[in-house]
Amino acid sequence: MRRRRPKPIDINLPISYRALHLALGSLSKRQKQIITLRLKGLTLYQIAKKLRISICSVHKHNQLARRKLRKIVPIIAQTLQDALKAGGEVKCSSGDQDNT
Repeated sequence: MRRRRPKPIDINLPISYRALHLALGSLSKRQKQIITLRLKGLTLYQIAKKLRISICSVHKHNQLARRKLRKIVPIIAQTLQDALKAGGEVKCSSGDQDNT
């Protein structure tokens, strides 16, 4: 199966949002689905019903995704901020846009 290319990052978004966008790329497909549905306001029960998986699976994927995002978002945000402060070019893997 061919992997789809991620959408380009809007360089006008605050650094924390850009970091979150990049971090979402590090999640598994299921984790990304669950986090996206949680951000849309669905409960874990509603997500389980919608995806036709157990509530335990939803809970575990949600837990793993949040743990991963908690670790990686601050690192990405700091890296973006440091590069922009230095006047450097920031190449993003999703879209290879310049953030200058």
